[in-house]
Amino acid sequence: MKYQAYPVETGVPTFTLGNEDGNALREFIESELSPRLKIKLDVDIVSELQTSMVWGSLPGRTEETIYVMAHRDGFFDAAGDNASGVASMIALAEYYAQFPKSERRRTLVFIGLDGHHNSGPGFGVERMWLAANHETLFDQTALLINAEHPSTVQTIVRPRYLNRDDEMIWSNSYTAFHWYAGGSTRPELNKIAQSAFQEFGISTYLEPNPRAPAGDLSRVFQYVPGLTTTDYYHYFHSDLETAETVPWTGLQNTTKAYARIIDEVNKLDLDVLKRPPGTGLDQ
Repeated sequence: MKYQAYPVETGVPTFTLGNEDGNALREFIESELSPRLKIKLDVDIVSELQTSMVWGSLPGRTEETIYVMAHRDGFFDAAGDNASGVASMIALAEYYAQFPKSERRRTLVFIGLDGHHNSGPGFGVERMWLAANHETLFDQTALLINAEHPSTVQTIVRPRYLNRDDEMIWSNSYTAFHWYAGGSTRPELNKIAQSAFQEFGISTYLEPNPRAPAGDLSRVFQYVPGLTTTDYYHYFHSDLETAETVPWTGLQNTTKAYARIIDEVNKLDLDVLKRPPGTGLDQ
């Protein structure tokens, strides 16, 4: 399969070599032969393109906010990373739009991020902007959910399960998540998240990440009660990352869990979700 890695900080052309090709090349090097390679880089670079974040909001009874965000860019079909996250965010917007303003305690803000895979000067610029403006954006925020890779099919690979032919095969389940729910200084949010995961059958790692895992929440989790579930699966960033790798059951269950977490957080006052004075930003 074809794979696209993240941009690297180097002044020379860089590419990813597949495992089979890498092993073949290593065997040549280890033999008495002197391998020679001729590589042609066939890439179109288009400059002067522009993009932007997309914002939408559902006003609530108060100026306090709950954010849901998902990045809109991706490699190849980008089904898991991150069309699934965008689908989850849109479903949440459609669900809460059914309720009148009087039944929404807090204003819901939805952000379609312009991307974090881009190379060049704009790489990750939207996350840096969110972090730089955190005092304005998140001062009255009770929760920020980052919808990123919310459902991907579990593959059976070494060293876990292996069929008799030593092949990669799919299972009928979806992957267990890394997860983060506000850190150690927000026990109420952790309890709410764990209860929602259990209610909707979400498979997770037993322990939460001590800080937000790699992704768009990792830039701003210090400033806001943040929550994310994510995983980095076998077909991540590859041309086999198609719609077939996103189980609809997992996408539905994760989105329902997010909605339950939003509802339960709306039962808590804002000061319950704030970090206690004097605690470190990474807790």
